Amino acid sequence: MESLWQIMNRSPDRVELKKCLDDLASAMNLEQMAEELSLSVIDHVLYDLELNGIRGKNGWECCAKGLITERELRNLTMAHAVSKISRSNGVKEPAFNTYASKHLCEAFERSLLGRPAILKESDVLDPWEKK
Repeated sequence: MESLWQIMNRSPDRVELKKCLDDLASAMNLEQMAEELSLSVIDHVLYDLELNGIRGKNGWECCAKGLITERELRNLTMAHAVSKISRSNGVKEPAFNTYASKHLCEAFERSLLGRPAILKESDVLDPWEKK
């Protein structure tokens, strides 16, 4: 299995992440975002792209430096996508358990990391994971 250092030396798969955002919108029973907005959300969360006057989150670098875990990177990406998808559809954000599934969360992890996230002791478990 690749180390975090090896993973961080390549970029997340933006094409697969865009598909994940589309699948997320479907799971939320909402319209997908335009491709340009989806890619902007990805770059805003993972890098330093300013979006609507807000500085980028640099999630990729934060994960590489160990400031956030791989699971937190996935959650950060999904949470921002949910927010933008909801806003673009003019609805309130739904609760995580109404749209999230093991399959969807694993797809985000594979798109970001090329493999499932390695859980740390501090990570919050997903509803389908044993405690």
